[in-house]
Amino acid sequence: LIEHAERHLDTASPGFTHLQHAQPVTAGHYLLAYFDMFGRDFQRIRECFARVNLSPMGAAALAGTGFKVDRSLTASYLGFDGLIENTMDAVSSRDFAIETVSALSILMTHVSRISEEVVVWSSQEFGYVDLPDDHSSTSSIMPQKKNPVTAEVLRAKSADIFGELTAMVGIMKGLPLAYNLDMQEVTAHL
Repeated sequence: LIEHAERHLDTASPGFTHLQHAQPVTAGHYLLAYFDMFGRDFQRIRECFARVNLSPMGAAALAGTGFKVDRSLTASYLGFDGLIENTMDAVSSRDFAIETVSALSILMTHVSRISEEVVVWSSQEFGYVDLPDDHSSTSSIMPQKKNPVTAEVLRAKSADIFGELTAMVGIMKGLPLAYNLDMQEVTAHL
């Protein structure tokens, strides 16, 4: 995005509101909006790691183990940044999975939005971009068409990620402390 934005710093482009021409902008300005969105997405994912990289080791099934386990040392050996301190929380929490998929859902929202732009921009009505053949296909009955299939598939796949998040939150929403077998179903969605 940065490369293309630099190439198009002075390339005039219509800015849109309600998918109608609004103000003149540059193509570079337009592309940098997506750069900023994706930048926040990756920052969100990096920040998520601080909460994900905590060890539940030694929590056992509920309230710890009778074995002499140095939880902090074990976490260090395994490369974790720290512990989930409360053993009941360690056993019953799936925040790490939900937060990860939540961050990825926001990322996929932005992937879907830029994919929609590509679909619109590559249409005959707009004609702003010409997609390479390896990201396009022809129609089964109209070979003259060049359909933006990669962008369409990306746009559709975002819904799968949203569905995974909804399922995970739905599974966890009514569970009491601590472990419940329902939690095994969360993993498949992660």
